[in-house]
Amino acid sequence: MLADIQALSGFLPAALLLLPIGLTLYIIRKARRVPETDRVAFWFSCVRFLRWLVIGTFVAWWAATDLVHWRERFNLLLDASGFSAVPGAHFLAMIAFWLPPVLVVVLCQVLFQPVYSGVRGISWTRTELAWQMIYSLGASVLPIILVTVGITGIFANGFRFFVLSFVLAVACAIFFGRRLRKLLQLSPNALTTGELRDRAFFLASQLRVKLQQIYLLPPSKSRMANAYARSGRSILLTHYLLSHLTRREVDAVVGHELAHIKNDHPRLLGLALLGGYAAVAFPYFAFSPGPYWKPLFDLLFVAIPLLTYYFVARRFEFTADATAVRVTGDPEAMITCLAKIYRLNLLPLQWDKWSERFLTHPSTVRRAYAIARLANLSNERVAQLLEESVQSSGALQTSVGASQFYPIPSPGSIAQKVFSTEFKQFLTLRSYLLLFAVVTALPAMLLRICDALNLFNSALTSFVVSLFISVALFLLLLNFLPFFGASRLASRMLFRAESDNVVPREILHGNTSWLVGLSPGPAPRIFDGNYSWDAGYLFFSGERLCYVGEESQFSLRRDQIVAVELGPGPPGWFGARSLYIVWRDESGFSAIFNVRPLAVRSMLSMNGALLVLAERIGAWRAGSFATPSISNCEKLPAPHVRAVTGTSLAEAVKNRAYPVFFIWTAFLSGLMASVLHLPIQGLAPMFSGDGGSTVAYSSISGWYAILTSCVLVFLLIAPLLHARNACVILPPAVSPAAPPPPGAA
Repeated sequence: MLADIQALSGFLPAALLLLPIGLTLYIIRKARRVPETDRVAFWFSCVRFLRWLVIGTFVAWWAATDLVHWRERFNLLLDASGFSAVPGAHFLAMIAFWLPPVLVVVLCQVLFQPVYSGVRGISWTRTELAWQMIYSLGASVLPIILVTVGITGIFANGFRFFVLSFVLAVACAIFFGRRLRKLLQLSPNALTTGELRDRAFFLASQLRVKLQQIYLLPPSKSRMANAYARSGRSILLTHYLLSHLTRREVDAVVGHELAHIKNDHPRLLGLALLGGYAAVAFPYFAFSPGPYWKPLFDLLFVAIPLLTYYFVARRFEFTADATAVRVTGDPEAMITCLAKIYRLNLLPLQWDKWSERFLTHPSTVRRAYAIARLANLSNERVAQLLEESVQSSGALQTSVGASQFYPIPSPGSIAQKVFSTEFKQFLTLRSYLLLFAVVTALPAMLLRICDALNLFNSALTSFVVSLFISVALFLLLLNFLPFFGASRLASRMLFRAESDNVVPREILHGNTSWLVGLSPGPAPRIFDGNYSWDAGYLFFSGERLCYVGEESQFSLRRDQIVAVELGPGPPGWFGARSLYIVWRDESGFSAIFNVRPLAVRSMLSMNGALLVLAERIGAWRAGSFATPSISNCEKLPAPHVRAVTGTSLAEAVKNRAYPVFFIWTAFLSGLMASVLHLPIQGLAPMFSGDGGSTVAYSSISGWYAILTSCVLVFLLIAPLLHARNACVILPPAVSPAAPPPPGAA
């Protein structure tokens, strides 16, 4: 009998995987009979069920397989079959081991489709739901598993295995994260101008918070009304939220998120999560509990960090609410915005304290009464505000006076952008990853090649040669890297311009227009990692210099242009310049902007194209040639001068991340050197190549690779430090009289 029980217990993990499927079918059946009055409460139950379905399925599989020793049996089976000798067998085995819970979670998500459509009113297809879950797991669960496998196998499989695990984890987080954001239409768009931007920065100044940027998440099928504070001192607001909240309520939301930034809550939440892991990891690794305790620790490794995170997050919400009330002076707007947000997301205003322990936010009612106590509001007034908010939560800008809402870009204008925030951030991320890979890997690879080919008798000579080659190749990369996406941008901008039909086709396809990046102000600034705020076409139309871009469209008469001069451009080692144009209107108001060509292949070619553009504009100002007038462009207004969010070079060099960047560079360069068997003396036998290792270590020290990597980082940062105060200084000039047309007597 005991033997039969033990045999049946071996199937415990498989049996546990049937439980989430059964619970999902039960919820689906219950959803068909839920009355309209109970939809909010039922959807709240569904939200909690879906969250714990994913967590519970993976934890149950993890604990159950440890309890019945499936992992050990699985590894023995692989060894017996000879599969372990296959390259990459560890990663393939890991994927195969975790595949069952992944398939179960994806299946439950697909089965849940009638609940999404019937209860929440979201029209996702089953295919979209499946891909959502796959991308979500790939961006969150898979990197955690890869890093865990790499750390636990670092001594058994060596540093190559650990480095490869880490690289794959980062690649999965980036790739699947981008795919998930694209599927959910959650690609942020920077609000660099406008009333909302100005108001948010004013509130930030009141709180003495250095706000970097505000992003707008476009409308999507999820119909999500929410706001987020990020560790990069930026705020994300959803289009759905701004479409339903009044100006006062949006101010309260912005103040709330600014409070999170001011108190560094995003970073502290991360530390709380790590603290929860450390609280479990310390006794686990210090006392090495027996195998029968391992399932319990599997549960604790998930439960303790999450409960710690939830507890700290709820306390932070009360703090942020109080700060928002203090900076806006409008406690009633804070209460009504909270109530509207929860109703827009089809969530209840109140839940019991037991449910609250497993959530990041306290109930709206508890938060409302906490605000009321702070602002001396009566309980009757709080109840009235909550009731009014519930009744008006569905009000749109079209149904209520538009003056009560902040103007926001239309969904169509966001979707049509080519030089968008997503495009800029993609180019920036790709450039940083490529630079980081080259900086950390190239020096060690060159040193290893010198040693393997026995090119030099001296290790110092190998270091000097590899340093010279590394610097040369790095500078070559810096010359071409900023324009890796230039051809794609040029083709997409051309297609967009032809569709808008503002600039005639003969101008676009001739030599009389230039695709340029435009930035306001007398100095280079950084906009979402790019030195251009907008992209568009610069051309002549009779007596006017015209610009047609995605953020701005304007024209300047010849007599309005005061000065045109080359000035400081993007900092670097190639003397990059920008063309600065000063203009003045009839009232005497003067402003400046700068442009630089974008349809080029390198920094050096940009310098050449910029000289051609400057000569062309100079000849046009002198009246050396005439251009036909374009009716559409003659009606373009003068530039609209407004505050534009950007980071100055002086602010960029104050970034505290640079020392951390040097440390990470040295660490990863050392890992790469160790992987390539370049000894790093003075740290540990596993790094130095001593200790009787059977691996043939190089005679060249890995410290040379680390030193070279640090030199390359300095080459990357030094131009920014040198140009931090760069600014164009143009002398006052008198607008020239309109010259006679060419050929006139």
